[in-house]
Amino acid sequence: MSYSPTPADSSIPPAAWTGEPGSDLLDHLATIDDPRDPRGRRYSLASLLALCVCAMTSAGHDTAGAVIEWAHNAPRTTLARLGLPVCPFTQRIRIPDERTLREALARLDPAHLTRAGLAALPLRTSPAHDPPSTPAGAPEREHRRAHRHRPSPERPRHEAYAVDGKTQRGARPAKGRRARSVSFHAARHRDAALVACTQITGKGCETTAFTPLLDQLGDEDLAGVLITADALHTVAAHAAYLRSRGAHYLIYAKANRPGLHSQPAALPWKQVPVAHVEGPEHVHGRQERRSIKVTAVDGLAFSGARQAVRIERHRREHGTAATSREVVFAVTDLQAHQVSPAEPAAHARGHRIVENRVHHVRDVTFSEDRRRTRIGAAPVVLGCVTDMVRQALAAAGWKNLASGRRAHTNPDKALALHGITRTQPVWA
Repeated sequence: MSYSPTPADSSIPPAAWTGEPGSDLLDHLATIDDPRDPRGRRYSLASLLALCVCAMTSAGHDTAGAVIEWAHNAPRTTLARLGLPVCPFTQRIRIPDERTLREALARLDPAHLTRAGLAALPLRTSPAHDPPSTPAGAPEREHRRAHRHRPSPERPRHEAYAVDGKTQRGARPAKGRRARSVSFHAARHRDAALVACTQITGKGCETTAFTPLLDQLGDEDLAGVLITADALHTVAAHAAYLRSRGAHYLIYAKANRPGLHSQPAALPWKQVPVAHVEGPEHVHGRQERRSIKVTAVDGLAFSGARQAVRIERHRREHGTAATSREVVFAVTDLQAHQVSPAEPAAHARGHRIVENRVHHVRDVTFSEDRRRTRIGAAPVVLGCVTDMVRQALAAAGWKNLASGRRAHTNPDKALALHGITRTQPVWA
């Protein structure tokens, strides 16, 4: 048999594929700088990342070891479509071991993977009128979920990003002490897509990582964007930085900044009319109603603050008569002519998208806190991979992500979900 040997560090030759260049996920992943030493490099970084994305799309494959198991069970043609190299002597697809995969992920910059995943998002399947192919009973459930999660009729005028961090409890050092690995990221309100991500280790904190995180975004990406953050980021330097980049902010004023918190709390709110009311809504086993008051102010002890926001929440657990009341204050640099009273309320609720659609999904659907990967940046990178899977399933119309993962146990369906359109190589 005659054949043309494939170099050990290359993927399937481009001539072996059908499909236009730049048309699938692999092409976007190929734009990521490979931090590994080129000597002895057998697997391309794009192929390893594509393998992770497709394997973790399938239910039950949440760790690096499970990714390798998925590869061993996948058809030969599927692995070839992912660009895994071919042994020149046996003509078999080479499959990396778990250590090779973990070391490659450990050296990767999460910011680069986040940027590539965001660029590849338009490749995802657009939602159809009918739910994707699911077992009996699932289509009706997907319709109900789609109706419940339908977008608000009034879309805010400003694109908004929520900045928050998540401690990865499963990352532990060799001697059993709890390691401190935090995935610090910015998520887009309207679809929960990550736009920036970094890792915080050791004695680092979210406050000092705020500026480097948003430095990942260009001026054209940040200009006019509203940044929402919790009380930890009620820092004057953060507000000044955002204004210098042409961005805006909506930040909570709580007791950690008593000088700032006392100012909006002391305003004559009884004289300010209610500007917007939401609810009552029945969610998470409770009835919730919110009212918002907004007033223009000058002289707040915060850089550029132009309006103060008072949000009052009333909650009642189902099956009980007792209600709870919560009042929180926030400040924003947007003026009255730049934002309607309903928009601060939408942005305040949108900030919770990080907890509800990013952190919660990572823990419950992808079992991140049970993942014991701890080497380098691998814990954060695997979190970014799960976010790519989440975004792909959401873009394809799935509201129940666990059901969506079960529906993509077939490797070819997983590749199709992520826009990998390359067909079988000519040697197959």
